[in-house]
Amino acid sequence: MTKDNDDFYASADAKKSKIIKLTAKKFNKEIKNMCNGFLVVYAIWCGHCRNQSEVWKTISKEFHNVYPVYVIDGDNKENFKLMDKLGVEHFPTIFKIKHGKIMPYLGSVNKDNLVLSIYS
Repeated sequence: MTKDNDDFYASADAKKSKIIKLTAKKFNKEIKNMCNGFLVVYAIWCGHCRNQSEVWKTISKEFHNVYPVYVIDGDNKENFKLMDKLGVEHFPTIFKIKHGKIMPYLGSVNKDNLVLSIYS
């Protein structure tokens, strides 16, 4: 369990989960290689982000080879221009990457719905 001010995607548990933490710099390099996956823009102070983090850790452990989970820290000033480009207006903002195209994910954030989304 993380403290309120801890980055729940930087913890040892998150590292075991195969979540890929990006910055704007890394994003531009990675985007060329992204075929499929989820992209989560979060803030450590966001209660919804914190509550959903366990689901993302589970998905990343089980599907990292076919549908990786990428996360971007929305509080990092380095990422602000990228967030504007992506149209991020709130936390968490979730995108689905399918065949290299980034689109908003509008479904519920639970394991069953995310797995269905992977295969649709």
